[in-house]
Amino acid sequence: MKIATLFSGIGAPEQGAKRVYPNHEVVFACEFDKFARQSYEANYYIAPEHFHKDVNDLDATQYRGQVDILIGGSPCQAFSLAGMRKGTDDERGKLIYQYIRVVEECRPEIIVYENVKGIMSIDNGNTIKDFVQALRDIGYYCHYDVVNTKDYGVPQNRERLFLVGFLDVDTYHRFDFAPKIPLEKRLKDVLEDDVDEKYYLNRELNLTYESQANTIHDIEKESPTLCAFTHGYAGGYIEDLNRINRTLRVGGGSSTSDKHCFDLIKVPSATKQGYEKATTGDSINLSVPNSKTRRGRVGKQVAQTLDTARNQAVVEPTMMQYPRGANKGGEVAKDGVCPTITINSWEHNCALNYKNRIRKLTPRECLRLQDFGDDFIQTVSDSQIYKQAGNSMSVNILEMIFNQIEQAKRGECRNSLLDFIGA
Repeated sequence: MKIATLFSGIGAPEQGAKRVYPNHEVVFACEFDKFARQSYEANYYIAPEHFHKDVNDLDATQYRGQVDILIGGSPCQAFSLAGMRKGTDDERGKLIYQYIRVVEECRPEIIVYENVKGIMSIDNGNTIKDFVQALRDIGYYCHYDVVNTKDYGVPQNRERLFLVGFLDVDTYHRFDFAPKIPLEKRLKDVLEDDVDEKYYLNRELNLTYESQANTIHDIEKESPTLCAFTHGYAGGYIEDLNRINRTLRVGGGSSTSDKHCFDLIKVPSATKQGYEKATTGDSINLSVPNSKTRRGRVGKQVAQTLDTARNQAVVEPTMMQYPRGANKGGEVAKDGVCPTITINSWEHNCALNYKNRIRKLTPRECLRLQDFGDDFIQTVSDSQIYKQAGNSMSVNILEMIFNQIEQAKRGECRNSLLDFIGA
């Protein structure tokens, strides 16, 4: 299989192709950002003359007839809320026309295009209609739909438009996006075991998200399976979550003995209550924390859509020692080792508690949430990896599309138009 990529980023199509087409060849790639180019070159081999920089200068006629599948997603900022939804009036939005030009020049058998779902509503839906018609005019029959990463096995709530076009009308009729599958993996399953302290919110920031002394009656009213135990820094314990018996035990202070000590974290949100609830294993979007209009900040056991900054956080339990009395900071227990015992009685002066803390996702975790394997080589700074992961396509979605393409080519896809006609 011979593939080519436009707006190549860090090579999500190349990752997906490795899984479906182990002997695939990358005919050409094109990426403008110098840091993304560094990441690409560190992970894939491509001859320098075929690794183009500016799509505006790319003469794709030299590749005519050499490409089986062309994959690309023009910069999405112009079609997203972050880009103020300027659409094709934005210079980045106009790159959609460059995609069409390259397709027409190299004429691959199959094309795949990705963008944010906001492109569906730009100019009352005329932008996507005009785009599809332009591809139709040069001979491509196109399917398109909004696809969510979490519906195909990866715990990230990421909705993106994917378009798949074919020169062959019979293959077009046999193609369909794969049915959704139940999500078995959770956010906790992609987290690293040993995370540097620099990724945790400091005590002051963490407190801005912590719950305020909820009573057990308040919490029971809201959620019968989640009980809060007010203790110290508004700690809570899970008495019975999803009917699973208690397994963690907390030593130390008598008032918390034999209880699960976790926090219920309140995240400010534009809801009726004024907050959303987060607990262990949930994600929190930290962007624009003082916004009065944002909601949907908490992902229940899944990550929210990755952006290009360090705005995704996760709630995880950390064993901490808390001195009694005034608002003193806690000391983190490292690797399950108890902090230093003071000269005062542990029973009366300290409490060892499983305390929920908020930390930002690491670069490696962000890559995992885009379904990149841990063999992906990081050669740039953390901030660049966050940007690259946020801009990337999801590898699992591309893998699904490549598999569906192969089934369509072999005539194996069910529920296609030809199947109904044949029936």
